[in-house]
Amino acid sequence: PTKGTIVYDRAMWRRVGDSMQIMYTYEQSTAGSNGSGTYLFPIPSGYTIDTTKVVAIADNGGGVVGSASYQDSGGNLLQGTAKVWNSTNLALGIANSSQNLVDQKMINNVNGGLGNVASIKISFFAKDAVM
Repeated sequence: PTKGTIVYDRAMWRRVGDSMQIMYTYEQSTAGSNGSGTYLFPIPSGYTIDTTKVVAIADNGGGVVGSASYQDSGGNLLQGTAKVWNSTNLALGIANSSQNLVDQKMINNVNGGLGNVASIKISFFAKDAVM
């Protein structure tokens, strides 16, 4: 995807024992473009997720390692999870208001795309990304 007009775009991380905690917050005030496929959030370069401890499933996200939220320009706040996509990327699953967290949709070019609405806020906190 291509980001729209960025209001806030910040990622922070720290190491805690054998795990990495990642906090990411993004907000745009005008639409960007959707791009294609599932939106992936890379962990810091030089590190990998130990997929023998946390399952990675690239077609629908893998092991849940934290929480996520998505808010559109209509003020709809959707909750979800940060999931392991592969050894270097996380993906976000978001449930709409009529779904529970088991029935999440991955944020991608169709669901929650950066070009779908003008104002978007995305955040996640991955607290158990084992290195």
